[in-house]
Amino acid sequence: MTRIQAAHGDGYVGGATLWGQTGAVDGKRVFEQLRRGEIRVTPFGLNDGWVPIYAWHKVHAGLLAAHDLAGTPGALGVKVGMADGGTPSCRSTCPCPRTRRPPSSPCGPRAEIW
Repeated sequence: MTRIQAAHGDGYVGGATLWGQTGAVDGKRVFEQLRRGEIRVTPFGLNDGWVPIYAWHKVHAGLLAAHDLAGTPGALGVKVGMADGGTPSCRSTCPCPRTRRPPSSPCGPRAEIW
């Protein structure tokens, strides 16, 4: 996952897919559309993505479990990279510093790792 994240260059790593695609498709497109304000909702989808927020959350949960339960080297670093730079809602548009976001930030508080 570290290599995938490095290839994106912005902290993103995810498992979202798009409806009707037969090959590998970058689900990151869904989050780019959301940032631009393009929102199309269906019962199990968002912008032609198959539950992208759920999939993104599961990647976070899996990385935290890999770190906490299995002691997997690098898992926490990938998760922090997602939280700091790959956050779908404000990866490139957040006016707040990446290292510390006040609770009143328009992008919300920075994700904390316990």
